[in-house]
Amino acid sequence: MIRGIRTVLTILLVGASYCASAQSYPGFSQYLTNGMVINPAYTGSRGTMSTLFAMKKQWAKVEGAPTVQAASIHAPLKNDKVALGVMYSRNTYGITIDQSVYVTYAYHLHFKKSRLSFGLQGGADLSNTNYSGINTGTPNDPAFAGEPETKAFPNVGAGIYYYSSSVFLGASVPTFLDYKSESSTPEADSYQSVQNYKMLFLAGGLVSFSPSFRFKPSVLLKYSAEEPLALDINGNFIIADIFWLGGSYRTVEESVVGIFELQLTQQLKLGYSYDYQMGEIGNFSSGSHEVLLRVEFGRKVSASSPKFF
Repeated sequence: MIRGIRTVLTILLVGASYCASAQSYPGFSQYLTNGMVINPAYTGSRGTMSTLFAMKKQWAKVEGAPTVQAASIHAPLKNDKVALGVMYSRNTYGITIDQSVYVTYAYHLHFKKSRLSFGLQGGADLSNTNYSGINTGTPNDPAFAGEPETKAFPNVGAGIYYYSSSVFLGASVPTFLDYKSESSTPEADSYQSVQNYKMLFLAGGLVSFSPSFRFKPSVLLKYSAEEPLALDINGNFIIADIFWLGGSYRTVEESVVGIFELQLTQQLKLGYSYDYQMGEIGNFSSGSHEVLLRVEFGRKVSASSPKFF
């Protein structure tokens, strides 16, 4: 019985901690390749139809720790000033499954050597908790009987993104709405407050030492009036436009991230990252693993002019 209760508490605490982090900071380490997860204005910036699949196993060896799966597709329309996209994610932790579906829209202004994009997104987060799945050591424990609890949380977000062949800048508020519920009712009411906005600011560039050796540094800043400032410092070395080797340091999670990506062709990119937690969770986990696959269609870019952003 005691072991069962400890397992339940571990699942709930891990899940609650992860949800708080995921809602206020990108859950994926390879967000530079998966740009729509932090900014809807990234939609269509690849210049072609781009599909992406990612999976992350958070805190390996921790029972009930989150496993996140995500898929997205976005492309410019015939009028390439306008782009549309769709994002889907599924986050499983303990007895809870969270899913989200968002539609994104971006409008691009074309300049001679750069572009400026304005993006919007709208959708919903769906949460399903099955309390009957809790193992307390008592078969058919009546305290956790009943139907699964399902909730839907509609939301909207916006962003702006500027990019050229050598620099990129972005700012976004992925979700404007927050939800709260009274202890006497399971229903949650939406509200919005500027103080609760989770604002993300991204800046980076490309330094070319030679045609076959480049460096791509970037910084991601998360600001909220209600939470501590969070910083993600990222750097990637690009060798022969094929091998991407780099890493990140994330203050909000007290973690160091190693990243390896392989640009097999102009259309196909594979990625893997490993997160090592230096905080208290690191005493119980062997780290986090993330894999990514990006497939693009219709791209016609010469080997001497690949697209890095």
